[in-house]
Amino acid sequence: MLNKSYVLLKMYDLIITDGISLSQWCSSYHMSLSTFRRYVSLLRSFLWQEHGKIIVYDRDEGTYKVDDKNFPSAK
Repeated sequence: MLNKSYVLLKMYDLIITDGISLSQWCSSYHMSLSTFRRYVSLLRSFLWQEHGKIIVYDRDEGTYKVDDKNFPSAK
């Protein structure tokens, strides 16, 4: 089982680059919906407080991602 720190860092990396799909993430990492939402909430708070950025849910793509396309990423 992966630890919380690894999972949060992996989620952060995906959210700021490509976005993260709730269903794919939960099935790949055997995570409950409530845990997924709690982790997204933690990341949402961090990104807002530290970078002034918000995480949004894109209904067309079915992913959570940072709404600012100019957010610095690892790409």
